[in-house]
Amino acid sequence: MASARTVRAPEFPADLSWLNTAEPLRLADLRGRFVLLDFWTYCCINCQHILPELAQLEQQFANELTVIGVHSAKFTDEAEVGNIRSAILRHDIAHPVLVDDGMRVWREYAVRAWPTLVLIDPQGYIVGAQAGEITAAGFAPILAAQIAAARAAGTLQPGPLTFAREAESQPATVLRFPAHVLADPDHNRLIIADTGHHRLLVCGFDGTVQQTIGGPLPGLHDGGAASARFNSPQGLALDGDTLWVADTQNHALRRVDLGTSEVTTIVGHGGKPTAYNQPGRGTAVALHSPWAVAVHDGLVYVANAGSHQLWVVDPTTREARPFAGSAREDLIDGLAVRAALAQPSALARLGDRLAFVDSETSSVRWVTLDANPQVGTWVGTGLFDFGDIDGDRRVARLQHPLGLAELDGQLYVADTYNNRIKHLDPATGVIRTFAGSGAEGTADGELARAEFDEPTGLSADEGRLWVADTNNHVIRRIDLAAGTVSTLRLRQADRARPVSADAPAVPLPPQALDADTLTVQLTVIPRVGLHRSPGTALTLAVTANDERTVYREDDGGLEGTFTIDVPPSATELRLEAVAYLCQVDGSGACEMASESWRLPIDRQSDVPATPLALTLAAQGAG
Repeated sequence: MASARTVRAPEFPADLSWLNTAEPLRLADLRGRFVLLDFWTYCCINCQHILPELAQLEQQFANELTVIGVHSAKFTDEAEVGNIRSAILRHDIAHPVLVDDGMRVWREYAVRAWPTLVLIDPQGYIVGAQAGEITAAGFAPILAAQIAAARAAGTLQPGPLTFAREAESQPATVLRFPAHVLADPDHNRLIIADTGHHRLLVCGFDGTVQQTIGGPLPGLHDGGAASARFNSPQGLALDGDTLWVADTQNHALRRVDLGTSEVTTIVGHGGKPTAYNQPGRGTAVALHSPWAVAVHDGLVYVANAGSHQLWVVDPTTREARPFAGSAREDLIDGLAVRAALAQPSALARLGDRLAFVDSETSSVRWVTLDANPQVGTWVGTGLFDFGDIDGDRRVARLQHPLGLAELDGQLYVADTYNNRIKHLDPATGVIRTFAGSGAEGTADGELARAEFDEPTGLSADEGRLWVADTNNHVIRRIDLAAGTVSTLRLRQADRARPVSADAPAVPLPPQALDADTLTVQLTVIPRVGLHRSPGTALTLAVTANDERTVYREDDGGLEGTFTIDVPPSATELRLEAVAYLCQVDGSGACEMASESWRLPIDRQSDVPATPLALTLAAQGAG
């Protein structure tokens, strides 16, 4: 991190909007603490990569550090406050975010790239700045040394500091930021990547939920529907009864046997790769933010958004290697291994070619599936060329497309940041608006009047398009013959609401601790017709002061006793419990019951600490 300790950090403009805090912040009011500014824009994959690293730093240095996100938008759609709020919720960001309208703060700090971090000392001077990704493990020693020096100099005034989060005022929804939907006409069903709930839903075309696989808490765990865990799953592809899943934040390729609901990790170990262009096998190699998958001739192709490449995986040998893209972020056609891609985010088979969208160049492109693969482009011209214009490549402009589907040799594109679905004729390269007025909203009806809110995943079956309308938390159905858009109503889904950071919590009386240790005894009461069988998941997750998860455990027993080490800085805990309950008749159908509680911590109490007894009752029980 380059040092510039003699430069005073510019104060924030007073007229800018703030999110994730009840009041605007001033650097002057944060004297005595280190402040880490994160200049980001929510489309940027590298910006997304460092969010969990920042969260770790926030937890590790909770008394000395305040992280502030400075959202300086690249795309027009990203500059809208409501869309930034959705991105904060989607990525579970706990720190305050300044909306840098007009990139004024960006210019004040002479920033040139996303992401850029700027560290400010307790006296308000800039310690240094660094562009690009960081890791918490690499950055923590630097910060610790700065904290030690400030403490020795007497400039540090440590103490906890909390903010009002956007998540606290958001209603619970059946789906949470669904990123993809996949139609399976052979079985009259849809598979939904319920990304924000870290799970997959299988439902009929009428919206009747048949099965839940994984969720609602993130993780990397193989097994059956109740015990498997994903972390923000996105792209889906079918090959017979095998479902392939791009498990994005696990940087993994997962396989689901839809006959048994068994989930298996084929490639990935849960972490990002440490280098580019490094092939490997199984869990010894990692993908890089895989966003989409497609199957051809027994091979699985993966849109590796984080490395700006397409990779190919042999499911039999579990070998994974680069297929297209040099790992340079750009728009360059030609020989696949030398071509440049920019955050590929969707895939669709088109004869002997694989079509894909490059979201950062707002383009629709293709690569041949032969012995000498070549990359070409239908629509798009460069990293900063975007808009909402129909036509051929000479004039057409999209804005950060994230979805793609093929039907009868034609391509449909989710033009995500324009809130439209567009039709591309591969023969002519002409792209036209197909559905969506362009306004953000939920309106159904005629194609031209319907509204979407950052639609992403697309899938097609006979006469219909299915749309994952991400920021609306719903699946939309486009009837091609009638020319209408409607919203799919999910029925008989999980009878209890999903557990998530935005779910309302039951307040509990203050709890005394025994040497910073809390024991929780969790009892599950199923409703009539259901029971907990041995081996089904019972999960307890605990966050301190609504920020970071400090404890998570899965217990396979019939009841759960959990021992939690409470951080010394915690003044309140949020406890979230999930249990899977299955039919007594052995039919295999399971439901999820969940609840959350808020527990104040009383460290001054003279009352002896006792175990905390909690009851999780399924809807209709007791």
